[in-house]
Amino acid sequence: MKTLNIIIYCMAFTAFVALPFLIVNWIRFMVERASKGKQLAKFPYKSVGFFIVSIIVAVILVQVSASLAREKALNYLNRLSGDYKLKINDQSVPENEYSQIIPALSSIADQLAHHSHTTTRIRVEIESGNRVLRLELGRDSDRPQEYWVFYPDYGVTSDNEIGRITTHAFDKYK
Repeated sequence: MKTLNIIIYCMAFTAFVALPFLIVNWIRFMVERASKGKQLAKFPYKSVGFFIVSIIVAVILVQVSASLAREKALNYLNRLSGDYKLKINDQSVPENEYSQIIPALSSIADQLAHHSHTTTRIRVEIESGNRVLRLELGRDSDRPQEYWVFYPDYGVTSDNEIGRITTHAFDKYK
């Protein structure tokens, strides 16, 4: 995941660096096209290619990263057994609430986006032995029982959702 994070940031940087070259070469292309005619103007393949390829690779890797983080979180949740501790917003949760919260978190799935955004972020930490799972849930602005799930251990997945859940289990947390 760290390697994916680095590659994604490199692709974003490459696109950022390629953008001025694309703009300059596109302007040259348009000027040549206007003065010399359509047949004689050379299309800026390299500039367009570097920009578009780096953007496409970054978008694909963000999706792969989210998928891997979701799988990692679901594997952790499915392997929970026996003694573990659950904290929400750095506060211990009573064990009688575990039966509602853990199944809700285990239902993380990739869902189609709708035109909304997150409001309140809720930090969830599950500690089992020497392993810890940290997630952040962003309450949806239109659907209060829908939460966007983020995996804060990596830069890309801390800003891009790894999935969503729909539950009433977190209604009392703000």
